[in-house]
Amino acid sequence: MYILRRLGSWLLLVLAGVGSSLHAQSYDNLWKQVEQAEKKSLPETVVKLTGQIYRKGLQERNAPQMLKAY
Repeated sequence: MYILRRLGSWLLLVLAGVGSSLHAQSYDNLWKQVEQAEKKSLPETVVKLTGQIYRKGLQERNAPQMLKAY
């Protein structure tokens, strides 16, 4: 029982770390898409992407990303 509890705790920590890095990667990916749209002079796409980033930030309570998107 002790081993299962320790294994469960370890697994939870690993998954939490992976989840937080996935959130960061998705913001990075969205911002790269914004940059590409700006280079291609696609303002509607920029607005759409920054709106997605804002809503994602709102859902995750990530104020820095919300402000940057705004």
